[in-house]
Amino acid sequence: MPPALQNTIDARQHHEVRATDGTLLPNWRKVTQVLDNLDDHQIRRRQADIARQLRANGIAYSPLSETDAAPRPWNLDLYPFLIEPGDWAALSAGLEQRARLKQAILDDIYGNQTLLRAGLIPPAMVFSHRGYLRDAVRQNDSIELPFFGADVSRSPSGKWYVVDDICQFPEGIGYSLENRLVLSRTLPRLFRESHVMRIAEYFKYLQSYVANLSEFDGRCVMLAPGPTHPHYFEYAYLAKYLGYTLVQAGDLTIRDNRAFLKTVSGLQRISVIFRFINDTELDPLAIGQAGAKGITGLFQAVRAGGVKVINPLGSGVLDNPALNNCLPELCREVLGEELALRGAPTYWLGDEQQRAHVLGHLDDLLFRDIDSLGQLFDPRLMSDHDLQVLHRNIHRSPQRYVAQERIDRSYAPGFRGTERVDRQITVRLFMIRQTGRSGPHYLPMPGGLCLLDTVANGRRPAFDSLIGSKDTWVITDGPVKPVTLIGRQALDNTYAFIVGELPSRVAENLFWLGRNAERCENAARLLRAVFQILQNDDASS
Repeated sequence: MPPALQNTIDARQHHEVRATDGTLLPNWRKVTQVLDNLDDHQIRRRQADIARQLRANGIAYSPLSETDAAPRPWNLDLYPFLIEPGDWAALSAGLEQRARLKQAILDDIYGNQTLLRAGLIPPAMVFSHRGYLRDAVRQNDSIELPFFGADVSRSPSGKWYVVDDICQFPEGIGYSLENRLVLSRTLPRLFRESHVMRIAEYFKYLQSYVANLSEFDGRCVMLAPGPTHPHYFEYAYLAKYLGYTLVQAGDLTIRDNRAFLKTVSGLQRISVIFRFINDTELDPLAIGQAGAKGITGLFQAVRAGGVKVINPLGSGVLDNPALNNCLPELCREVLGEELALRGAPTYWLGDEQQRAHVLGHLDDLLFRDIDSLGQLFDPRLMSDHDLQVLHRNIHRSPQRYVAQERIDRSYAPGFRGTERVDRQITVRLFMIRQTGRSGPHYLPMPGGLCLLDTVANGRRPAFDSLIGSKDTWVITDGPVKPVTLIGRQALDNTYAFIVGELPSRVAENLFWLGRNAERCENAARLLRAVFQILQNDDASS
């Protein structure tokens, strides 16, 4: 049985439900009392209820390794993951500090580049990352980072650490929303009695933030890949919940440095683009790659102030894992604070001393290309040929690789069928920028996406190849006021349809659907006439 599915956890590993002496943690008692006392029939009935809700909402995903396969139903575990008040206070404060630091780094990289000139960030570390875009450089204007996300895990010592920073767009936030809505309906009494903080306030503030960015009518579209993308269902669900029009790159056009949505009613001005597409796929004119997709002229329109894009263009440079090597010193220099929430110890191979240390301890480390998010190379599991290729690539372009120490992740209970098992977890958390009296800071979403995986030995789950997820419950000490946006958004969606925001691409697809349906009907009528003639001939003979 894989280590991640063992029911007995090694003493060197951290378990989220029990203290080091084996006693049950107080905030988990209610949840474990309810769920551990369910019989097999009750478990299957609740799991069927979860599957029914997910199927009704159309939530599914397509693993990247199975691009030709039909989308799988999204797998939500019946067992939630709980974050206690003390842990949440430390996590939210650490991530808020990290978000402010990333904001300052982004502003410097595309601004005066003071940190690069001072050597606090090696220039080769930044310029070799594909997330760095020269067209995003600005001379005067500062750059805001509206959304910040991070994958966090707990080490065997019980300390939280950052696995990956997520700065281009909040991938997974739609699944977090869906998990919360489904599980709160499946376990309503347990959810209510556990005093779980609501996440609807976060989405309410998100809408307010986007509306404040607009300079005229507040029109916002959600830009996402097409239906063949593994997470298209998430984007569609989130757009419907927030009341935004879901569009593809072909639905938008740039005219006179302004963005427009092509609809059946003509061009409609867009003020904000909430994007879920990588920087390198946004503007083929700026990227300069043959056959590149995107919205031609978008970078120039953003520079001219004709449209705002969130997160800003070029923010993918902050996803560079090599920056973990510099963050403690940068935090002291930029914020005047000690870094509260650290990442896994990281070595950047562009530095000769660090590279020499790494090459002498290959089996103790995990390797990754700085352009990959979550994909790790484990020398213990690689063939001799693959190791030679890795060595060759490192010696050819050492600045493009980092090595990270192995840190085993904590375990939490869950279900595999009706069997109770322990699985390793990583939690994806999200924050949004907020401006208050004391200056800009970041507001956390009190919840997140708990990622399940069977990979052990310090390796981490890839978001596109998950075996499942959990809803993340942030616990408070008292009752929580219920908040929802669902009822109001139903009215907003109806109004948007009335004013004619139907993209012309969708209208064209509907036209061809109707035309091909008529062709099928005519072919069926013709075949029916042929069959009737053949039957009459058989009867007469």
